[in-house]
Amino acid sequence: MSSLNIKKWKSNKNIKLLFKIFKKDNEETRFVGGCIRDLIIKKKENYDVDLATTLKPNEIIKILKKKKIKIIKSGFSHGTVIAILNKEKFEITTLRKDIKTDGRHAKVKFTKDWITDSNRRDFTINAMSCDFNGNLYDYHVGVKDLKEGRIKFIGDPKKRIKEDFLRILRYFRFYAYYGKKNIEKPQINIFNNLSSNLKKLSSERVYSEFKQILLSDNLYKVIKLMENSGVLKYIIFNNNN
Repeated sequence: MSSLNIKKWKSNKNIKLLFKIFKKDNEETRFVGGCIRDLIIKKKENYDVDLATTLKPNEIIKILKKKKIKIIKSGFSHGTVIAILNKEKFEITTLRKDIKTDGRHAKVKFTKDWITDSNRRDFTINAMSCDFNGNLYDYHVGVKDLKEGRIKFIGDPKKRIKEDFLRILRYFRFYAYYGKKNIEKPQINIFNNLSSNLKKLSSERVYSEFKQILLSDNLYKVIKLMENSGVLKYIIFNNNN
């Protein structure tokens, strides 16, 4: 098993406290998602540190309240709680799997299986996790894809996009920051066939992703790729929302 140098996280008093209070028999908490990705590429800018845990949302709330830690429950129905310690925010999410999707929202069921949780994540580079000892869990070879600049869906791309059409934009957002490989023709065809479904999404969700693309240094190339993939027209001319 590979390991990461997480010295700066282990020295953070807020992070140390969260891992300490979440430590219970048969339960596990790990760093997860984007913070792992950004640590691997040695991103210098500040980035959020997110946690995933086998603890259920109600258990998370109970533990945080006992320690008088401020809580935001905006994503509670999907298992996410935001803890605020000394003005620092941490998103804490219970492991889960999608049991029903409609292209916009998902109904979830909580689980204690880390591989099951990783399977529901969109791309391999976002599915890595790491425990407090620095042990890296990379069930989908995300490190390799990250270093090679490959944005790869977990599972069948068409199926994953139909679960949440916003993943089309998320693909281009991550390509803008981490992509190096050319987008293959079959992938472009999938975007062409499914991008009209972006009209079904709220303008807020679409803008949130598109804004990140606009802020990237790779803007011109990505906008051109979005145009060639039939995606851009549903962003620029979408007035349905």
